[in-house]
Amino acid sequence: MGDCVYGKHAQLDDYERQDQRFVIRFRENVKCHRPQGLQCFIPTHSNVTDDITCQLGTEQSRTTHRFRVVTFNDHKGHPIRVATNIRDLSAEAIASVYQTRWQIESFFQWI
Repeated sequence: MGDCVYGKHAQLDDYERQDQRFVIRFRENVKCHRPQGLQCFIPTHSNVTDDITCQLGTEQSRTTHRFRVVTFNDHKGHPIRVATNIRDLSAEAIASVYQTRWQIESFFQWI
């Protein structure tokens, strides 16, 4: 599982068809097509700022499936958007999964 989606929207659709769960960060320039907010409660103390579903990409290269997009702020206050097909966890848990995974990857890069 790569960290960023760089024009590989078809891969996300493949993950969905194969029932593989994922949480992947994607570039800021990736478009969210037909976004719909999820009916969920985001606590005021949360670093999560948005939780939606949408198709990802441009008209020329767009996912066929709708994916969940969770936006949260990192420890420096910078927004991070991740795409996932996990719907049974809270947005805070999705953000935590990504942050933990990134810490593990950073550790292995360090050693």
